[in-house]
Amino acid sequence: MKKRNVLALALVLMALPSAAYAQRDVKLEVNGKPVVSTPAAFISANRTMVPVRFVAEALDYQVLWNEGSRDILLTKMDFDTNKPVQAMVLKTDAAKALLIAKEDVDAFYGATTRLEFQPADVKEYIDRAEAVELETKPIIKENRTFIPLRAVVELFDQKISWDDGTSTVSIEGKVAKTDEEIAGAWMYSKLPAEYKKPPFKLIDSMLSDRDALAKKHIYAYDVIEDHPDHIVTVARYRLDLNASVFYKYDAAEDVWVRDPELNK
Repeated sequence: MKKRNVLALALVLMALPSAAYAQRDVKLEVNGKPVVSTPAAFISANRTMVPVRFVAEALDYQVLWNEGSRDILLTKMDFDTNKPVQAMVLKTDAAKALLIAKEDVDAFYGATTRLEFQPADVKEYIDRAEAVELETKPIIKENRTFIPLRAVVELFDQKISWDDGTSTVSIEGKVAKTDEEIAGAWMYSKLPAEYKKPPFKLIDSMLSDRDALAKKHIYAYDVIEDHPDHIVTVARYRLDLNASVFYKYDAAEDVWVRDPELNK
């Protein structure tokens, strides 16, 4: 009886390091700068899982959730040209990614940014996509979708490495670097789809307090209709980068209010 108890205790002790490893806090870096993931990243089946929000905010991918199929549509942008360069679809019901053909990326992105997006709008591009098997599929945890970080980053041709000593994932890639660039990319990603097409443009605010706000890490933007003979301001936004809160100007009340859609 004692031998069995000793054996059981030994097995428990052998399992402890593995459990501790699985529960370690995972640190994330992008181009050498620490980045916080909310909710936190975690390790599952030896793969780092991050919330979809992380790749949208830290890596500046454009993200769309297809409620019908429960697929995740991702697009990587070129910030020099503000054009899409790569796109993929992650299946939540299988360990598989669908890489959109290069010649279809523009049309795929255009379809996913329409105001009234329908899954049928991208069906032909998905049908032509290249299927790539992944080692693990996305995980839905506490109503949040987590995706395998390494698989996504490498499929988008960015470098990723793991430091076992510090439990740190490091990503190298061309993403928005300064606070101003991060804020601008994030603001653009949150805009309603109709504001991402001509004649609308997102510009730095034309109000005089713009620079003073930026010193407090609050960035101000205007959405304008840009016509050959005139310009019309249709919406004004502010992003408090430290608090991660978007505000919209209510002209009727002459007050800035939290925007419920942008803060989802």
